[in-house]
Amino acid sequence: ARKLLGWSRDRLAGWGGLSSTHLARVEAGERELTRDQLELVRQTLETAGVEFTDREAPGVRLRATPAPADVP
Repeated sequence: ARKLLGWSRDRLAGWGGLSSTHLARVEAGERELTRDQLELVRQTLETAGVEFTDREAPGVRLRATPAPADVP
């Protein structure tokens, strides 16, 4: 999802309350996020314009409308 936004790992880690190293390990499947960390990262991505699609075909996409000006 962060790549849809063109965000670096460092940018998402900073706004998501994680270290860049921890996020790299999560993305590599070596670590997992706690429920609270997952919710914070999800909220950060949604605020920035990512829409999680949880229907028949789970995935992510960018919202059609721009995100608010206060996006991290």
